[in-house]
Amino acid sequence: GILKHKMKRIVGIVSCVAAALLLAACEKEGPEFFKGNYTFKTSGSVSAELSIENTDGSSSSTLDLDLETEQGQMDILKTGSGDGGMIVTMNVLGGDVRSFRARAEGSSLIVEPFDTKIKLQIARHGTAIIDVTASGSAKRYGNVVIFDLVYEGEGVSEIGESTADVKICDSSVQCIAKLND
Repeated sequence: GILKHKMKRIVGIVSCVAAALLLAACEKEGPEFFKGNYTFKTSGSVSAELSIENTDGSSSSTLDLDLETEQGQMDILKTGSGDGGMIVTMNVLGGDVRSFRARAEGSSLIVEPFDTKIKLQIARHGTAIIDVTASGSAKRYGNVVIFDLVYEGEGVSEIGESTADVKICDSSVQCIAKLND
């Protein structure tokens, strides 16, 4: 009698705690989950077909090129559209400001394709600036949001006395954003 009553009570308490935890977990999704002011750093590399022309002639090869690292402040804001729509603004330290749209889907943030410029370090030649289309997704872990980005595009860039024709084949780019206190 008494043991059975205590067991029912314990099962009841455990059920309430489980339901509360489940409810709390469900609230940690969507736009509210990502909204905030962050400090970010972006780095990575692209694999690119590279043709360089200069006074010595021309050369062509496929290379892995490092992106110029960017860091600065990021804001992830709700658009208020009710469909998970968000706007991400990035203020790059000593550089550009860019913004793009994203969509919160559960615990993921889907980056809608946007146009931007990237700086690629080309050994013995310098920095090429290329227009690309970026897309990708992000996940939040504690107070950190990790963006996995994909860059696609091609372009021509003047580097000193040379002209570089760059076509991106593959990319591996991450942006780590830490929530500011």
